[in-house]
Amino acid sequence: MEIATFTKETYLSDEMIRKFKKLFSTEEEYANHMRNLRRTRNGLVAILEEREDLKHIIQPQFQTLNELIGLLLMDEGFQHPCFTTR
Repeated sequence: MEIATFTKETYLSDEMIRKFKKLFSTEEEYANHMRNLRRTRNGLVAILEEREDLKHIIQPQFQTLNELIGLLLMDEGFQHPCFTTR
């Protein structure tokens, strides 16, 4: 007798996905949230320019923002800026 196993497709519940879709329910809301995500990413870069000692803290946050922005971008040809220090 073989026991069927269930693999969860995502950690997100149906309710979380519904709320996420509602967050981006209009073009204006989408544009606003994308603009704010990019501003947040730019803010992390500005902090790093002043405090390179925080790179180990900022780099994972920067990467997460890039991944989220990349998932939400409608233009698939867009290249994200890389995380670098000067």
